[in-house]
Amino acid sequence: MEQLLTELILWDFNMSWRQKLQQTKKAVIEDSKLEIVFDSGNPAPENFISSLRQAYPFLPEEYFSFLSITDGAQLWMYILAGSGESSFYPIDRLVEIWKPYLKDAAMVPIGEDPANRCLAITENGNVVFVDYLMDSPEEAVVIAESFAEFLDSYLMGNQYPLLFGGKLTPAHENEWTEYLRKQGWMSM
Repeated sequence: MEQLLTELILWDFNMSWRQKLQQTKKAVIEDSKLEIVFDSGNPAPENFISSLRQAYPFLPEEYFSFLSITDGAQLWMYILAGSGESSFYPIDRLVEIWKPYLKDAAMVPIGEDPANRCLAITENGNVVFVDYLMDSPEEAVVIAESFAEFLDSYLMGNQYPLLFGGKLTPAHENEWTEYLRKQGWMSM
């Protein structure tokens, strides 16, 4: 059993988040019920990516690569912001909303989770949760060590259950978890 789990985890890492994202974009066309739990857009405008790169030079290249594929996304109830030209929330608006909570911390809001917590990328590349109830940004909870890991392993991979305390309940089961299992990206 442990051998099988190891093989599944290794297989998961062999497919990049880019491949998973592209495959999922195609799957939505073939299976309309995925539209409930997944949405993406056209690539973000180049001038937006350039201005974001100038404003936040510490953002990882993986994040800019994501925006060059889709101008924001919805993966179940996790919303990743974009330029504002797509149907997704603009990053500039998130920065404005979360500024009182982030204060002068070197992090950029990139989305929100189902609990309305901010998803942000820190200066060292970590993806973190920031909650309205936190006294300071130093209390942010690290989810993943990189944006690539967050997309690949958490939102679209075997670590997905960790976003819900490590165990999925029947309330967490939906078209998204079914899709992740069907693709072999999540075994739990």
